[in-house]
Amino acid sequence: MRTRRSNLLIVGGVVLLLAAVFAIDLNTGGVPFQHLYYLPIILAGVELPWFAGPGVGVVAVILYHVANPSLLSSRYRESDIVQIVLFVVIGVITAQLAEDRRRLQRLSITDDLTGLLNLRGFEDRLGNAVGVARERNEPIAVLVLDVDRLKSINDTHGHRAGADSVRTVGKVIADVLPAGGFACRFGGDEFVIACLGMTTTPRSMPRRSSGAPFTQRRRDSPGRHSRRGHCP
Repeated sequence: MRTRRSNLLIVGGVVLLLAAVFAIDLNTGGVPFQHLYYLPIILAGVELPWFAGPGVGVVAVILYHVANPSLLSSRYRESDIVQIVLFVVIGVITAQLAEDRRRLQRLSITDDLTGLLNLRGFEDRLGNAVGVARERNEPIAVLVLDVDRLKSINDTHGHRAGADSVRTVGKVIADVLPAGGFACRFGGDEFVIACLGMTTTPRSMPRRSSGAPFTQRRRDSPGRHSRRGHCP
């Protein structure tokens, strides 16, 4: 995940590029250096939130007019209109492609059933966490959990009920994760939780005994599950 400092550095780079291109465009007269405005537009669209690309495109249009005041006092040529439109369109397209890329990256590390990390995403986060823990000389707590009797739930009430049970456990884990903690579904009914800088169980994390009523309710009410076809 990108830090606030790196985002500020990227914003600063975009501003510097805009200023440099504007200075070149202002001092070169009719030489067509305006295509250099694409550099900050593309950088903003790829590295910053989706609105940055179109926004920088609009700024480029304004700077282009300021650097070429003849555009305001004469009729637009076809090439000028195309140039202005391209500034904004390239910003929009670049931002959309970058957003699609980020969305695909999120999907590639997310478990589709629980919304937690999958094994690939967890291994990446854990590797980063281990590096941070070594730098700070802090411990990492790792918890391994599994859903008891998932096979019997599947056999008795169907795989949809089993999937709902796993999904519910994943939601509970996501809701009680402490700050800086992350979790993944390791296997069909297994979960792993990692917490950086933690040596004891936080109050927000349920102990093993707190899961007993949930398991007992599921085991003692087979008729209700049979009628509804899924776990509560």
